Amino acid sequence: MRRCAEHPDLRVRLEAIKSLFAADSQRSADLLAQAINDRDPKVAEAAIGLVGSYNITQGVAPLLALLRRWDPLRLRRGVRLHAMRALGRLADPAALPHLEPWFRDRLSLKPREERLAAFEALGGYPEASRRPLVERGLRSRDPEVRAACARVHAGAAAVERAMDETHV
Repeated sequence: MRRCAEHPDLRVRLEAIKSLFAADSQRSADLLAQAINDRDPKVAEAAIGLVGSYNITQGVAPLLALLRRWDPLRLRRGVRLHAMRALGRLADPAALPHLEPWFRDRLSLKPREERLAAFEALGGYPEASRRPLVERGLRSRDPEVRAACARVHAGAAAVERAMDETHV
C-alpha cells in the first residue's frame, strides 16, 4: 500500500493515502502533506479535495502551512482557494486564529478572493467560534464580504429556529 502512495497515477496515489490513514496515520499524513504541496496544481487540488471530502483532520496543518506561504504573483491562487474551502469543511476552530490575517478589513495584504473565501468558509465552523468573525464581516467595507457574512448569519439563525421548533 505504501508503494501505491507514491504511484504516478494521481487516483491510485490518493486512494492509497486515504487507505493508509487506518494503518499508519503518521506516514499517510506526511504523504498527504507532500501531495498538498505538489508543484502540479491538479495534484495539490485533488489532495485538498480528499482532505475536505473525507474530513481528514490531519490535513489542517498542511493546509495552513500552504496558506502561510507567500504567493505574490498568485500562481497558486486556485490551490489556495481550495485550501480555504477545505478548512471550512473541516471546521476546526483551532485553525481560525491562524486565519486572522484574512479577516482583517484595513490594510489587508491578502488577495480579495482569498479573503472572501475565508469569510464564506466560516459557515462550516461551530457558531460560537465563528460569531466574532461573522460580526466583523458584517461591518466590513467590502459589500461581498458583508453579503457572505449575512448568508452565514442567516443560515445560523435558520438552524437555531429549526432546533427551537423540534424542542417544542
